[in-house]
Amino acid sequence: MNDPEIKAIGAISEALNKLSEEQQSNVLLYINARYAGQTVGRSSSAGVPTTGLGAEKFESLGDFFDALDPQTEADRVLAVGYWLQVVQGASDFESFPVNKELKNLGHTVSNITRALDTLISQTPRLVLQVIKTGSSKQSRKKYKITREGIKRVQAALKQDGGDDNGG
Repeated sequence: MNDPEIKAIGAISEALNKLSEEQQSNVLLYINARYAGQTVGRSSSAGVPTTGLGAEKFESLGDFFDALDPQTEADRVLAVGYWLQVVQGASDFESFPVNKELKNLGHTVSNITRALDTLISQTPRLVLQVIKTGSSKQSRKKYKITREGIKRVQAALKQDGGDDNGG
């Protein structure tokens, strides 16, 4: 059989079999972020259901942010990235809109790239860099909250905001 789709799936399977489980997960997250909307529908971010988890009860990013009450710059970046990706349905996000939203909320970040690198370097990773365009230090990068990052925010929502009277 000369089916190009079957050949592509075979090549992907062969490549993934050579990787560790964590590496496989990272590659699949990247591929999903890169091609979501072109060939695969987005039902939820990183395979984690987003309905009924509390975020939809907030009318604005400000309300959501206040309920989470993130204490570190990295956690603030994670919260806004979650809002953009999961609540607003973006497949990925850039640092500029995150930084802009944080400034609007009155929480400036001293170095957005460093905060994102902190989230990327944690084990398990909370954020992935999925695309980099350009070769300079000022190149455009796109990020995606991982399944673990989504779980972290959702756990904080349940802990901090799940028992209030409004829900």
